[in-house]
Amino acid sequence: MSYGQGDLTPGGFGSGSEQSSYQNDVPKNDFPRLTRVVSSNIQKIQQNTNDITRMVEQLGSPTDSSDLRDRLSQRIHYTNQLAKDTARFLKNIKDMPPAYPSSEQRHRKTQIERLTGDFSDSLNRFQTVQRDAAAREKETLARVRAASASQDRAGDALIDISGGYSFHPNSRMQTQEQSQVSEAELQEIEERQAAIQQLEADIVDVNMIFKDLGAMVHEQGDMIDSIEAGVESAAENVTSGNQQLTKARASASSLRKKKFLCAILGLVLVAVLVIIIYFSVPKNN
Repeated sequence: MSYGQGDLTPGGFGSGSEQSSYQNDVPKNDFPRLTRVVSSNIQKIQQNTNDITRMVEQLGSPTDSSDLRDRLSQRIHYTNQLAKDTARFLKNIKDMPPAYPSSEQRHRKTQIERLTGDFSDSLNRFQTVQRDAAAREKETLARVRAASASQDRAGDALIDISGGYSFHPNSRMQTQEQSQVSEAELQEIEERQAAIQQLEADIVDVNMIFKDLGAMVHEQGDMIDSIEAGVESAAENVTSGNQQLTKARASASSLRKKKFLCAILGLVLVAVLVIIIYFSVPKNN
């Protein structure tokens, strides 16, 4: 399976500038879109890892070729950039302000944990196949160098014991063919050395992503715990306030009843005093 360099379909790959421009269009505060892009990127990483695995299995085999190694290098490099973008998007999600109500924040927490876990698993598989590719390239490079050294020794056998060259009719043709083969092998050795260096650099990049991801997960956990504690505290304060308000209303109602009873009692006392005074005062005939 092969893809064109500008293919941006799932499982395909494009140039670094094209992909970066495409990924940079995602707003930092758009939670739904960020989560969709992260989920899509994780699927692409998984699909690319499967393709890379099939390519790595061909290294050192009869189907190994310069074109295969070029496509493998491009696919690994693109997937590496995709992983960097995905880590950046997860950090943007982490840095977003908390969502309210608390049920929405819990929903976001669940999504972030799922995406982070899936991303970590995808990175593990990707790094494993990266290391496998580097190991196979080193093994093949060692075989190519050994074959080249063997041909050099075969060429040296044309030299006469006295230090002169053997003038066999086919010796000049054999020497030219060996020279051409040596140049081709030298080019292959250089290509494989460059591929190994790029693979090792990409592996270091993925290690850095793992390190940042670990720190992000730790910070995310602390932040979410703090938010949940704040939300729970606010809810408790609201409940406590309602209880206090209910008590205040009950106290005010009780006070009004007491005042009303006192007023009635006062009126009764006044009425009694008036009656007593009325009947106690002598009446003139």
